[in-house]
Amino acid sequence: AIDDFVDNYGEGFEKRYLNNTAEFGNRLTTLKDDSGDILPRLWLKRKHYDVIYIDGAHDYDTVKRDLEYCWHMLRPGGVLLMDDYNDTLRDNPFKFGVDQAVHEFFRDRTDFTILSDVDKDYQFYVRKNG
Repeated sequence: AIDDFVDNYGEGFEKRYLNNTAEFGNRLTTLKDDSGDILPRLWLKRKHYDVIYIDGAHDYDTVKRDLEYCWHMLRPGGVLLMDDYNDTLRDNPFKFGVDQAVHEFFRDRTDFTILSDVDKDYQFYVRKNG
C-alpha cells in the first residue's frame, strides 16, 4: 500500500488504516509516500504484484500515471482495482478524472477482463490476461 496519509480533515486516516490492515501482518507492505515518488522507484526495481488497489488522487493526470505504472507491475492473472469510479452515478459537486483516465487507458487494450459491473459499481476492477 502506498499512501502519504495526509489528513486534512483530522479523521485519523493512518490510524484507521493500521487498525483495518493489522490482520494481514507481513503479507502487506505499507509505503508512506506519494505515488508519484514511489511508483517510478518500484517500477525501476522491477517489482511485480498480484493485486493492486488504486485509491489515490482523483485528477486525470495522476490517475493516468498511476494506472500506467501499476499496470506494468501487475503480474499476468493479477487484479487491478480502481476506487471512485463511475462519477456519473453520484451527485458530486466536482468531477473526478478517474473515469476518463480509466476509459482512455483500457480503450485500445485487449490484455484484460473486466470483473466489475461498470454500470453500477463505484469501483472498477479487471484481471490482467496472460
